[in-house]
Amino acid sequence: MKQGTAECAKNKGGPAETVDAAAYMRVSTTEQRGRYGIPAQALGIKAFVEQRPLLRLVECREDIGESGSTYSRPGFDALLDDISAGHVKLVLVHRLDRLGRTEAAIWCCVWQVEDAGGQVECCTESLGEPGIERWLTIDRLAQAVETDYRRILTRTQAGRQLKAVDGGWPGGPAPYGYRISGKGAFGSTLEVDPAEARVVRLVVDLVIGGVRGLTELANELNKRGALTRTGRCWTPANLVHRLKSGTFHGEVVFRRLDRQWGDHCTRLSSDGRPLHGDSVVIPLPSILTTDRLRAFQGTACGLTSSSCSTRRGRGRRSSATTLSRHWPSAQAWTLKGWADRPREVSRTRRCPEVVDGCRVWRREPRLCRNAAGLRGR
Repeated sequence: MKQGTAECAKNKGGPAETVDAAAYMRVSTTEQRGRYGIPAQALGIKAFVEQRPLLRLVECREDIGESGSTYSRPGFDALLDDISAGHVKLVLVHRLDRLGRTEAAIWCCVWQVEDAGGQVECCTESLGEPGIERWLTIDRLAQAVETDYRRILTRTQAGRQLKAVDGGWPGGPAPYGYRISGKGAFGSTLEVDPAEARVVRLVVDLVIGGVRGLTELANELNKRGALTRTGRCWTPANLVHRLKSGTFHGEVVFRRLDRQWGDHCTRLSSDGRPLHGDSVVIPLPSILTTDRLRAFQGTACGLTSSSCSTRRGRGRRSSATTLSRHWPSAQAWTLKGWADRPREVSRTRRCPEVVDGCRVWRREPRLCRNAAGLRGR
């Protein structure tokens, strides 16, 4: 039976029915917008459909700048809505790695599609007919995809490490007050952004001038029309993040060890050290003079905000929050001590639900490989 006609095979006694299909395409970075990644996938899917008269392409969904290691993406979520609404029965991807770059991500996407009432087909690799052999094929291909992803990740991280050691910018958004010179090109570095640098100097002037808290500082910045990078008003919360960034220290640390939470934490090995290379201090072009920077740091540690609220229990209570609680110590910024701290301190905290979920993802491919055991059940 020809690949991509499994839905039609159900009606063997009657006339063949056309299956409505949707194309799903993905590229990992926004820099790939307007390049050949999406068009190449679209051409491959179009050729696949043209060779199968029982398939009708009715929808195209794409995710640009979405990582293949995530489970939820705008384009893919919209595709699930199309399937749930009955508009689509088949999801076509050019290669299986467009669904995800890890085994867990691929399985998650496949199961979400099937839970919604659809089925996934791959244009370059046949997944086979529904049944245990199909699951084994997907598992084998998913393992190959993740192996390739790990190899690419290792090479990429080695290149980022070398670039950071040479003083270049290893990737990610620039610190506030700076922009990337030569973005997307070899040898890109940071340079001062004139517009944001004026805001940085204004913040320093206000703090040294005696502003009494983060709320007052945010209100004063908004009153003067000095908005955030995204054009929003300043708040005590986003001010805390900016004030403890490398902008007000004159340097940034690549692979920081004092941030082990969130999606962008530094991955650590079993001995508590960075997995892909040592931490690197990257000097920043000067926005503030050395004396001005020291005066700001000495004043900012006592800055307080009485409007920051924390949720405790079921209610909200106001409490004065000092910036010194969030301010990185000199020991953290010189990296001394972080590499020598106990291993338990450096581990990423994970909630039980996440840990249990990871166990499920690890066990499921093993169950699929045990074909004899599953048939026996």
